Amino acid sequence: MVESPGKAPATPNYGKPLVVDERAAFFGKQKNLDAVVFVHGLDGHYIETWKKFPELLASDPDLPKLDIFLWGYDSGVFKSSIDGIDTVGGQLMSELHVRFQKENALHLVGHSLGGLVILHGVVSEMIALRAQGHPTSCVSFVSLFAAPVSGSSVAFIMSQTLGRLPAIGRGISQQIRQVARGSEVDQLLNEVINRIYAPAKPDDSRRAIPIRMVMANRDGVVDETDRQRVAARFQKKMPLAFDCDHWTIKEPTDHNDKRYKSLAEDVQDGLRERFYKICVALESASEDEKEAALKEFERRYEHLFLRRLENAGVNVESEPGFYRSYLNVIIRDCRRNRRPPYFAANLALEHVIRKRLMPRGR
Repeated sequence: MVESPGKAPATPNYGKPLVVDERAAFFGKQKNLDAVVFVHGLDGHYIETWKKFPELLASDPDLPKLDIFLWGYDSGVFKSSIDGIDTVGGQLMSELHVRFQKENALHLVGHSLGGLVILHGVVSEMIALRAQGHPTSCVSFVSLFAAPVSGSSVAFIMSQTLGRLPAIGRGISQQIRQVARGSEVDQLLNEVINRIYAPAKPDDSRRAIPIRMVMANRDGVVDETDRQRVAARFQKKMPLAFDCDHWTIKEPTDHNDKRYKSLAEDVQDGLRERFYKICVALESASEDEKEAALKEFERRYEHLFLRRLENAGVNVESEPGFYRSYLNVIIRDCRRNRRPPYFAANLALEHVIRKRLMPRGR
């Protein structure tokens, strides 16, 4: 069922972001795998906003191999001619439809206004009865960093005060008006709750997608009242709060940084369904399906498991039997429990050591 592996591959060298057009880039060459998609906030830059996040994801040996996509849009405070958040959300979904294949999971990450762009895009597809169609059906998880999902008091004050000044008010962007606390953002929030966060049942107009809110305790843009409103509505995935400001919340320094770890763990969680499908196919009655699943397993996940065996002191080239035993335990367990790849790898390693199928160090 499972072939013997070669030597564990080295961490790939992704290099610099590969710009594909004016506001879009892949961090390294696209490989047609599961993807993490980053969307910046107001006045942000599609590459610079995210600092080390893409590099850390690409170099994390505990993550499956991924495509990392950075996408941007025209934004600003005093830009009266730019598109509103709802229009930009539709542009994002069109971009995802073109860039990514149907069989791959998409983890969407938004900072500040970018979070509302993501939610507008997904909700609009569901309203159009495409909840089960590409790319909405591929969205496995949504992570929002300092996103004013319940509206921004700061934006409300700006639109109410500056908006009354004839010369200045005409220049305030539609995006600022749309994110201000009030009926428009409340309507979006209700659609998100009813269609994505807590839908009655999946159909063409709704589909449950996990949402994680990551908040900054020193955020001067999304104030404490706004943060409390967000936290109260999104409790299924525990809202996280870190000692950062509105901008540094999305600027992790290394793999041990809690800002990075919060995203990496959710990426793992979002991939459990895809991993489950491959594990099921590895035990399929069809030889063609088995062969295809094995290729996908090797392409996406094999480095995770080889690394654990090597850390346990197993030479995978000279002891292929241990590798086969290890993967068989993983496949059986994940068919029952649908675990994320990283947790499946760790639990299976403990199991084979405990059952004395594998020596404890060499």
